[in-house]
This record gives sequence, C-alpha cells and structure tokens, in this order.
Amino acid sequence: MSLSDVIKMSADIASSTAFAEGISVSFKDDNYLYVSAADAMLTSASEASFVKFEEKALRPLIRNRSSECCCKDAMEGISNAVCKDSASQSFTLDTLIHAALPGRYSLRVVSPASEALVSSAQGPVVTDKLFGEKAVFIDKCRPCSDVPYAMKDTSKSVGIFAVRNCGLYITSDSKDGLTVLYLEVLSALDAVVRTVSSADDVGFDRERASYLAPELRMLLRGGAGTAIVTCNNDSVTADFISSEQKFMQVEYPHTFLETVYCGVKALFVPYAEELETQQKLIAEAVCDYKSEYGRAPIIVAVENTAVFAFGISKHNADTAMNCFRMSCAAYRCAFAFGGSTTMPAEIASAISCMAAADNYIHGVCEQARLNEKIVVVTGAAQGFGQGIANCFLEYGCNLVIADLNYELAMENASAVCARYGRGKAIAVKVNVSDEDSVHDLLTDTVMEYGGIDLFVSNAGIARSGNIEQTTKQSLEFHIAVNYTGFYLCSKYASRIMKIQNRYDPAYSADIVQINSKSGLEGSNKNFAYAGSKFGSIGLVQSFALEFVEYNIKVNAVCPGNFLDGPLWSDPVKGLFVQYLNSGKVPGAKTVEDVRKFYESKVPMSRGCLPSDVAIAVIYCTEQKYETGQAIPVSGGQIMLK
Repeated sequence: MSLSDVIKMSADIASSTAFAEGISVSFKDDNYLYVSAADAMLTSASEASFVKFEEKALRPLIRNRSSECCCKDAMEGISNAVCKDSASQSFTLDTLIHAALPGRYSLRVVSPASEALVSSAQGPVVTDKLFGEKAVFIDKCRPCSDVPYAMKDTSKSVGIFAVRNCGLYITSDSKDGLTVLYLEVLSALDAVVRTVSSADDVGFDRERASYLAPELRMLLRGGAGTAIVTCNNDSVTADFISSEQKFMQVEYPHTFLETVYCGVKALFVPYAEELETQQKLIAEAVCDYKSEYGRAPIIVAVENTAVFAFGISKHNADTAMNCFRMSCAAYRCAFAFGGSTTMPAEIASAISCMAAADNYIHGVCEQARLNEKIVVVTGAAQGFGQGIANCFLEYGCNLVIADLNYELAMENASAVCARYGRGKAIAVKVNVSDEDSVHDLLTDTVMEYGGIDLFVSNAGIARSGNIEQTTKQSLEFHIAVNYTGFYLCSKYASRIMKIQNRYDPAYSADIVQINSKSGLEGSNKNFAYAGSKFGSIGLVQSFALEFVEYNIKVNAVCPGNFLDGPLWSDPVKGLFVQYLNSGKVPGAKTVEDVRKFYESKVPMSRGCLPSDVAIAVIYCTEQKYETGQAIPVSGGQIMLK
C-alpha cells in the first residue's frame, strides 16, 4: 500500500460526507507517519495534503504523560518530528492520537452522530453496547497528552476508539479493513440516531443580514488583513438562535473539532427591531467578548436572524460554519446517548489558543495581490469579463461571476472551485439594467462572503451604426446597460462598502468601471456606444467625489479593442461583421480587412488582452492616491492630454 492509495481513499471518504473538513486520515509505513494536514481539503487530496513525520521521533511524546492541557513542549516536539521533505508543515493538534493508534491506517470519523457519541453522558456504555470488544471509550480529552498515553497499550484487536470530547477514531492494518470498519461504524450510529433534522432553508430577512455581515467582517478582522464572514440560517440552526436560552445549549464547544474551528464560545446577540440599534448591539457584544476572551468570536448568532462565521479565508469561514452546524445537529443526536456534555473549559481554552496563535489549524495565507479579497465582476461568464476574472483568480481573490447567462456562469464557477478550492467562486444571475436584480446580486455576495472589496462593472453592449441606422430603442438600450447599469452597480456596491467603512474607517474599497477608449474620444458610426461610455466617465468622476469620504475609490479602465473576444470575433454578431456590413471601414471587403485596419491603428500592433486590463484594475486597488481617473489601456492608441 502506498500513500497514493491513501490519498484516493481520503478523497472518496471526504466526498461522501457534508463535514469533510473535520476528517483526518493517517498512514504508517516502516519509518514514517503521514497525517492529513490541518489545512488540507481532502475532497481534492494530493501528496501536499499530508504531513510526513519521523515516527520514532513521536514515540517519546506518546510515552510522556503531560499534566498540561495542550503542552507547548509536545507541540514543539511534533513540529520537530516533521520531515524536511514533507509536502506540508501544517499539522493537526491530534497528530499524537494518530501516532498512538495501533493500525497502519487510521481515520477520524466525522458526523453529527459520532460527535454526539464522544460528547455524550453515556458514551462509555453506548460504545460498549454498539461495538463490544472491538471498541474502547477513552474518558480523557487532552489530545496532546493523556489521550495518546492512554491509547499506547491498547490491544491490537481494538479498532474503534471513542475519545471523550475529542472524536471517534478507527484504525486497521489494511485499507480495505478500514473502509469496512468505517461503513460499519456509520451504520451502527445511524441505527440509533434517526432524529437529525435535514438542512432545509428557512425563511429569514436576507437583506437585513446583508447589512450586518459587513459590520461583523470589520469588527472581527481586528484591523489587519482581509476577512470572510459567511451567513447561514437553516433548519439545523434556526431553533437554537430563536432565543438566548436555547442558544445556551450550543454556545460552548462539545468536541475538539468544534473548539479548534469555532473557538471557546459562540456569541449570541439579542434581536433589535431597528437596524441601527441592532448594529449597535452587535458592536457592543463583540467588544465585550474581546475584553473577556482576548480575541474576537468566530461564531456570532443574531437572534431570529442568522448565524455568521468568521475566517481569515473563505475555507476557514465555511469550515467554522459547517462545524457549528454539525454541533447543533450533534446536540440533538446526543439525546439518544443520554444527553451532551461540553469540553472542559480549561482544555477548550488551551486548544483554541494553540490553534489560533500557532496556526497549526488555520495555516498562513499567502500574500497574493488580491489575497482573499471579495471581487465581483459583471459580465464575467464569457469574453473580456471572463478573461479579467480569471486573471484576478490567479492573484488569490474570491470571485462572484455575475452574468445574465446564469448557466454559463454556473459552469465557470464550478470549474473555478475545482481548480482553486470550494467556495472560491459563486455564480449569480444579474441584469445590470434592472435595479432589483443588482440589489439581489449584492445581497447574494454578502451572504456568501460578508462584504465586498472590489466591484468591477464590466457588463456592457456595443452595437455599431450611423445616426440613420441607429434606432431610439437601440440608443436607450446602450444607455440602460452601459450607463444606468454602472449607476445601479455603484449604488448598491457602495452601500455595502459604506458599512465596512463605518466600522473600520481605514479600510478601503474600490469600484472600477471597464469603460473603453471610445469613452475618451468619439467613435465614427458608433455614437450610441461612445456616448454611453462618455457619460460613464462623468459618473466615475462624480462618484469618486461623493464616495471619497467613505474611503471608496472610483476609477475607470479604458481598454483598446479586444479583437480576439466574442464582442469582436463572433462570426454572426461580432463587431468585425457589423463594421463590415455598416461600411465603417472604407474599402474593407472581408472581416480580415476590418481586423487589419484596427490592428494598424495601435502603435503596439495588437489588440488589448484581458490580462492588460486586469493589471490596470489591480493598480487601481493598490494605489492610494488616485480616484476619479480614466486610465487608457490601448497600446498607445489613446494618450491622455
């Protein structure tokens, strides 16, 4: 058996559960222990998803029974045992548990029922009843000290380890044996627990929640770096956030997993009818929490509204939300096992501090230019917009693909998530000329990510024609999409950005319109398009003056012609065909004649590329002393005077 086989098994198991983030897998050969990394996404597991340890360096740590909750010396010892050629250095806090398990293959089972079992009052009795001699219940819960010590002398015949408030681990000397045991454990638990609520959506005020999430995003990030806040309210959590009394049942962590990802305590904020009063209550509650615990909460529940989960990345925020939802489901499951018990406070505090301070769980984000920034690009399903959006992804952003072609946007978002990780992109259907549609776009964005850092207004249309060929309807259509659409996008994007500024005045955000060189000079037999773009430059300058007090910069990037995109090259509706048919290019007899004509007008002798524009947009976000500008990106064809 090789690590590659374990990688495939890990991906198969992780893909079969809704709570893949909590699963940890390990494999031992004669010299090394491989444990899935703390920040691994096992649904797309690879060699980089595992940390490689010198097994002999871990053995003394297992035999050393520390009295501390999560001994710093043990963590340093684990770190020193990581091999220099390890594909990952981000090890989990339960590494020593994996090292102590007797089998060559081991797995932490993660489901509401398994979490309920290990946190239940009658855990030892139920474990014995369900699994008999092949299982043992360890009534210890320090994952770096007394748990691995208690496991070290366990009989090789034991394959199931239920560890109090830590997790349910299974182990075997063969991959097939582990798979059989995994299915057996799930089946036995499901036979007892039949009362878990399905995760159905419940009706809640999404607009209200969208005005609270940006506030929380700024309050929880602590003034450094970016942050993600995701929002949820479904049948798993709704009852628990209906009152403070009910929330008390799930505010403290019950298991190791919940402690690591959700912190030592979730925060509950009472409901207030007035939005401003609600925002004030949230700010006060977060401040009080920080004073008491020395750091911000990870989970915040607003009564009868929603649950909000914070993370330094989209992956972290989603993991925290999933773990909290699982905790709520596990609490219900635990009634089948005699009720639930919380993790001892001093152990939870030690685990949470170690995970947060030393990044053993959350990892360290690479500082890419758009690292974890929340970026919306309209018209991003194809053509220029798609090209720009793809460039942004290379720089680390979270992307909202907003387009009228929702099916294509969904297809693109799926491909993005497969390449960059779950949650890195979402698709939203939008008609930028429709106010309700734009409003919904921003609400969907905030529900998923918690705010917005960069709004790129790219969606636009171009239909050529002289004054006789252009109808009033066509002129109004250009204005509706290119001019009014930019106004609507700026209106609703800035509304969210202003909330962010209220709670962190130093935090800046950007609105960038993808304009055109035709917004800087007239365009022959193309006045409807040029006029709408000229007007948009006026909006850019006006919005820049209006929004500057909120630290929102507004700029335009004015590309030259994207000759390879569908706007120009489509064989039926493309501008090459339109310009040929309208006689805009004198003497042109073919589409190729039209193309050569436009290439000859560019000093750099080529059309504009999406990467050219993307770099200009990123420049707009990174510079701190420019707003209201229209930046030509035209290969020298247009020069500012």
